[in-house]
Amino acid sequence: MKDDDAKAIIEARVATKLTPLLKLIDTDLVFWVAGGALIRDGNDVDLFRPNPWPNGIFATLDVRNKSANARTAVVDDVAFQFCNYTKPTLGEMLRSFDFAHCQIGCVASWIGGVLIVEGVEWTPEFALSRCAGTSWFTGSEYPLSSLIRVGKYRKSGILSSGAAIHATIDALVAVVNRGFKDYADFKDQL
Repeated sequence: MKDDDAKAIIEARVATKLTPLLKLIDTDLVFWVAGGALIRDGNDVDLFRPNPWPNGIFATLDVRNKSANARTAVVDDVAFQFCNYTKPTLGEMLRSFDFAHCQIGCVASWIGGVLIVEGVEWTPEFALSRCAGTSWFTGSEYPLSSLIRVGKYRKSGILSSGAAIHATIDALVAVVNRGFKDYADFKDQL
């Protein structure tokens, strides 16, 4: 399979997942979809923007959780996470993700009621993780959060027992090396 064929499959999968959500949004919007939802079913769908989300888009959505990091809206039993975390480009954001299997994303445009999904990107670490059938901790600005997610990835089968042990140690070392400035910094890490 060629990269273009793989990208076409991913674009179609993302379009299918986004359609129920976007039919509830009446404003033009360009955003990124990234993470595990691009490669498998059953995951929440993480949405990002290089700029803040316009407040108006949440008026018609069933927002079930709001935190400093994201708003979660549920449509047709699928959780859509409107994340506040961002980087200047999609590629930079993907490289900042803490586990290899998450380093994939694409651009979605909802303009005039028409959805266009394009610009699928992935890192070399992502490609290697797909070939190896596992994942690993790649580093993070939020290593405590990464450490907490190791168990989730082990339980879902993304990490084998051995890979989970390595990821736990690597993330723990990153937490110790980073440290915490104060309690507010600790809470931000979570």
